[in-house]
Amino acid sequence: KKIIFSYALILFFGLTTHLILVGYVVLGIWALYILYMLISKKINKHSMIGFVELLITYILVNRNLLSNFLINDNYISHREENISIGSDFFINAKYCFLYGADHAYSYNRYLVLPILVLIILALCNIKNKKKKERNILFASISIFVVLFGIAVFYGFCKTEIVADWKNSMHGFLRYFQIERIYFISPSGWYILFALAYRCWWGTLKQKYHKSHKEPEKEYARTIINTINAPISKTILLIIIIMPTLYVLLDKSNFYNNVREIRYGSDVTKSISWEAWYSEELMEELDCAIGRDRTEYRIAHLGISPAPSLVYGFYTVDGYSNNYDLEYKHKFRLIIESELEKDETCRLYFDNWGSRCYLFNSISGTNTMVSKEENMKYSDLEIDMEKLKELGCDYIFSAGEIIDYEEMELNFLGYYTTDTSYWGIWLYQLD
Repeated sequence: KKIIFSYALILFFGLTTHLILVGYVVLGIWALYILYMLISKKINKHSMIGFVELLITYILVNRNLLSNFLINDNYISHREENISIGSDFFINAKYCFLYGADHAYSYNRYLVLPILVLIILALCNIKNKKKKERNILFASISIFVVLFGIAVFYGFCKTEIVADWKNSMHGFLRYFQIERIYFISPSGWYILFALAYRCWWGTLKQKYHKSHKEPEKEYARTIINTINAPISKTILLIIIIMPTLYVLLDKSNFYNNVREIRYGSDVTKSISWEAWYSEELMEELDCAIGRDRTEYRIAHLGISPAPSLVYGFYTVDGYSNNYDLEYKHKFRLIIESELEKDETCRLYFDNWGSRCYLFNSISGTNTMVSKEENMKYSDLEIDMEKLKELGCDYIFSAGEIIDYEEMELNFLGYYTTDTSYWGIWLYQLD
């Protein structure tokens, strides 16, 4: 009925979501639906056009990524050296089923039992249901089965057998994380709860009408009438979802953000957007360097490169899910001696490597060193010559480098602001 608006929503979804996190799952489910339409000969042209629209949007947005993986034969991703580690099937499957998984937590543990009870109650009265009610019940059962299957699939993908197999592969099969289909679990669980509650609601309505036709059972009609009252249904709904609401309140970033805005970091102990990106501090550093930012590169010690990148600095380090393997090898030579001192840093960089940072034996893999910590660096074995080969001229350090002269560095000053999370010691490579 609202075709133009629907196509606009599809375009918006394609432009604002990530192909390798959730896009491929949506496209996969949509493709299965189109296959079902073709088999049942119930063709919906708008659904097919919408699928093509989303596919083309993803291809255009991710053209560089796709060309590297599918077209550029000379390009080798750093993910070729990613090492998958297997773990227990049942623990992973159970956790995914009750809580969701990395980056897509659903916190649905306290909804599972109510959903099952509501579906069973609806099934007990399935004979009296209208077609619409049966369709809702069928959708509820189907979604539950799918979510259960996703958890089982996630657990299987995390087993040692699959991990060993992926480690023996090359290219797409080695590093593609197909188990991330669990990204649809949060929305799936809450849609399922709404449908299950709707099924039960419809059951009560039908029982009410049936008892209404039997005047001799006044007590039954009174009870059902009381339960059917909107306020009773609302109270029951609140009781059911209260435990989940409490968990969401405790875990929600939205709630933390509201508290941060209202009370400030002194109370919440959170880092505000302003403090994290520290635009004023970046401006001070830019003025202190006084050069065109395209002429040099920056490395970070104990600091995330994100604020610098957002401001407009060019960096030799960064967090990327796909970059050239050769660059990873070059960067490793810079921190090779430091990696040998700390096994945690070595495994983190060698087995994953998406965070291409100046890991070291003092602050380790921590890139959140605040100005309050008064970090001190000394005896760092970072190869400055290799760092300069990558075009790096400056280091933003979260702590004072005591022996900076021995490292062939020039100290240019310490910079911070009242609102900044960071305190940055600025050094220039000789």
